[in-house]
Amino acid sequence: MSVYQWERRQQAIERQQAERERLCRITKDEDPRKEELCRGVESEKD
Repeated sequence: MSVYQWERRQQAIERQQAERERLCRITKDEDPRKEELCRGVESEKD
């Protein structure tokens, strides 16, 4: 795997994580998807 490929992969992962955090913040507590979206979001802030 080249450095270029690794960087592209890292950027994609970071974008997906940022999108999950955004969805976690805007999803209402009563939405059944919220727990799934927020899983692993808060815990990585330690």
